[in-house]
Amino acid sequence: MKQAVRQPRNSSTTVLAAADRSDVEAYYRTIAAFFDAELADRRDLDLWRWMAQRHRGGRLLELGCRTGRVTAVLAMAVRELIVEARRPLTGA
Repeated sequence: MKQAVRQPRNSSTTVLAAADRSDVEAYYRTIAAFFDAELADRRDLDLWRWMAQRHRGGRLLELGCRTGRVTAVLAMAVRELIVEARRPLTGA
């Protein structure tokens, strides 16, 4: 049974209803296989390599790691990498 989600008072945050959320999740499951390829031309991995080197041997927190594209770069340099992805973006 799907439950309605109430919008908190005095909040500008948009809350998705359960039906909308399932549509969004289905969309991301569909594009997951293409997600990294789509981001390939961003040329942002050098930034993440720099960030990892700056914190070499230290600890880093990555929020929203999704496919692990950046996670793999960060993990090579830091002592401890803490990642958070409530719903990893995978094709499964």
